[in-house]
Amino acid sequence: GDISKMNVIRSEADLLEINHKAANNKGKTFYYYLANDVTLTKRIHVWEGCTFVICLHGHTLTCNVPNAQSAFYVMNNARLVFTDCQLSGDRGLITGDSCAAVSVAETATFELYGVSICMTSSETDGIRDVYNDPVCGVYNCGTFNMYGGKIDHNTGIGVKLDGTSGATTTFKMSGGTISNNKGGVSTVGDTFTMSGGEITSNTTNGNGGGVNIGNGGKFTMNAGAKITQNTADYAGGGGYVSGGTFIMNGGEIKSNTANTAGGGVFVYNGTFTVSGKPTVNNNTSGSKVTDNVYLDANKT
Repeated sequence: GDISKMNVIRSEADLLEINHKAANNKGKTFYYYLANDVTLTKRIHVWEGCTFVICLHGHTLTCNVPNAQSAFYVMNNARLVFTDCQLSGDRGLITGDSCAAVSVAETATFELYGVSICMTSSETDGIRDVYNDPVCGVYNCGTFNMYGGKIDHNTGIGVKLDGTSGATTTFKMSGGTISNNKGGVSTVGDTFTMSGGEITSNTTNGNGGGVNIGNGGKFTMNAGAKITQNTADYAGGGGYVSGGTFIMNGGEIKSNTANTAGGGVFVYNGTFTVSGKPTVNNNTSGSKVTDNVYLDANKT
């Protein structure tokens, strides 16, 4: 991609300068690219009305932001885009020890293209999110569009959706992978639409290794989407529904595992609707017993 018209980031000071300029120029769009690896120790605000487009250009952005803060906070009516402008070679990586790489306010938007997010935390450093959970990749209360890239090997959940405030919280995944996290995606009062990409190889010591659909959550899975090889210590290796709605119009749920029941999908309290030509097979529970869909008593 062409970075000739973008401003350059060589250090944390450059990132903080973006923050300062945007605070005094709300409503504008800022284009930047990384010229080398950079470490961030202070939170960056994407101010109301602004758009930040940041190309990692094959480099690593290490985010060690203390005090249970996300590295980037996208404020209401703002937009943040992470991309990688290289057409080949290594892709950009966002990593480090913050409670999340990005947190998105209720009327804000975050877009991800071709970049990996891997946030890690030791058990003793005390960094937790607002629910005292380990760090996650993306914490979304607004709109998150994932077109590509990876959200993988995060210490906590890959993507946490939080619609408890009553705002319209949406996550649209059309490409990329969410893998090897402590749970792939969790939803509470949100709308998650998956039309492509893959949620794979995530594990949880609770329910819903791939997707956990909580109270008021709505998950729609369409053709081209895959949920594979996820594991739950309890129920719902691929997906777990508790107070929400799962609509499967297409796609594939395959080779997931749960220790108790519902290797593919477990419906505890809510609805699971199937149409079209989806595939749900080779899911197991317990001692490798085939268990594709488990409906708890009086559930549909």
